[in-house]
Amino acid sequence: MTTDPQTESVQRIRPICGILGVLLGASLATFFGRLLSVGAPDLRGALRLDFDSASWIGTIYNMGLMFIGPFSVYLGGLLGPKRVLFVSATIFTLLCIVMPFAGHLPVLLFLLATAGMTAGTFYPLTLSSILRNLPQSYLHLGIAAYAADIVITTHMAHSYEGWLMGAVSWQWIFWTTALLTPIMHAQSATQDIAAGRVAVLFAGSIRQQAFTLSIMDAFTLIACVATACLLIIACLQGLKVGFRQIIATSAKSAS
Repeated sequence: MTTDPQTESVQRIRPICGILGVLLGASLATFFGRLLSVGAPDLRGALRLDFDSASWIGTIYNMGLMFIGPFSVYLGGLLGPKRVLFVSATIFTLLCIVMPFAGHLPVLLFLLATAGMTAGTFYPLTLSSILRNLPQSYLHLGIAAYAADIVITTHMAHSYEGWLMGAVSWQWIFWTTALLTPIMHAQSATQDIAAGRVAVLFAGSIRQQAFTLSIMDAFTLIACVATACLLIIACLQGLKVGFRQIIATSAKSAS
């Protein structure tokens, strides 16, 4: 039995879009975090911040990134991965656009925390939503693309941030991810169109029976995740500004 050329081209497009979506979606959160870390000295000068204040820029983003991780899996099972990704990516894009215009550090930190909580859904949900549609023979390529993003984005962020500061401006540290996030939507939509279906993001019922979370379970999960985030914040800030200064500041606040 032979297949027509159009069917063969569709069968080739779907895996390519899926693998690219996995690679881009998983790398966006890491890439933005690396840009904030590498570009911290430039952001400190552009925003006129001291060293201690500027050290919170990357830390707050990473806190939101880690806090939402366990909840994104639950929300993906309750609402559907594509719905959560669509809303999160849209909010993340808007936040990246407006963050350079934040006039005060508390406003910027709030926007970074919110951006971290939206980008934290990319890691677990991008892989699960796109790999479902990949053929079995392409699954190993999708997983390899998901794992490669850590190495790729770590090395790309240094060179790209240096090019940004020399050729454009510091605002593009935020605006770069605002341009890349819609591409992830386009790749997912292309995969659905190639499969012969149109993605209806907000259709269907919410699966309340299969994913019921009691109040005590929710409180325990929030407490555990918040504790882990606070410990990681203490470690990150200790590495940046010194553990002795953190201990002295905590003791002074307690007294």
